[in-house]
Amino acid sequence: MNPTSSDNAIFIAGAGPVGLFTAVLLVNAGRRVVVLEKSGGLAADMRASTFHPATLDLLAPHGLAEPLAARGSITHAWQYMIHGTKQHAVFDLDCIGDQTAHPYRLQCEQYQFTSLVVDRLEENPLFEIRYNHELTGVEETGGGLSLKIREPGGDYDAVAPWLIAADGGKSPVRKFMGLAFEGSVFPKTSITLVLNHPFQEDISGLLGVNYVWTDTGHYSLMQIRDLWRFSYAPDPDQSIEQATSPPVTQSHLQAIFPKSPPYEILQRHFYSLQQRCLDAFRVDHVLFAGDSAHLNSPAGG
Repeated sequence: MNPTSSDNAIFIAGAGPVGLFTAVLLVNAGRRVVVLEKSGGLAADMRASTFHPATLDLLAPHGLAEPLAARGSITHAWQYMIHGTKQHAVFDLDCIGDQTAHPYRLQCEQYQFTSLVVDRLEENPLFEIRYNHELTGVEETGGGLSLKIREPGGDYDAVAPWLIAADGGKSPVRKFMGLAFEGSVFPKTSITLVLNHPFQEDISGLLGVNYVWTDTGHYSLMQIRDLWRFSYAPDPDQSIEQATSPPVTQSHLQAIFPKSPPYEILQRHFYSLQQRCLDAFRVDHVLFAGDSAHLNSPAGG
């Protein structure tokens, strides 16, 4: 394929929430945007699930906050609780209603946000998303960039004034540019299970978001529509394969919430908690955003 300018478009690597919201901002500013996504479609797994008031305030002027809220669960308060005694402290977001137009946490999968954005932008002539297109090289040309892109039909070149690397924590762009990503991995892993079980009927005083301490550890329990997201730290002596296996995840649930028959576990995920950051988020005409630029523990939002 011959090199193409794509009408002086700004290219974005990665069709996650950061890359796609950047596309919204650029298109609304009148700029042409091409999003390259190496997968065949948008990611549809659970991943992150919380949108805080400040984020919703940011989305609202672009008409995205209310449609997104309709896809998830609104939680006006969350709590820290002791599992055995049920002692608790509640944080009520209604008290900041004079500071934000969205005094609540929205529990909603990030794939709901990315699909909402694509639905809004796909008919806009300034927006283009190319699935199964992987950025494989970047070279400065003085006034912009020469990009090498791989797609199922072969490789091709493109030129662009800017590239925004929003291609995640394992950012290929960051790696093939040889940039150091200094930091460390926390000595613990977080496991998240997605459950089809009415915990609200079993546990009195349960809110939509709960952070709970037990005698030996802690867990969180968050409601997203009719499903619950249960997160905890596994036994440090177990491998990830063991910790996420059906028998072990089921036994962990049964130890805290005994019941018969077994729980219906719809999804199992694990996350390595890291603290890393680039020295600079801009390198010439390449800008790094989101996890490609920085990684941190999600504890505390």
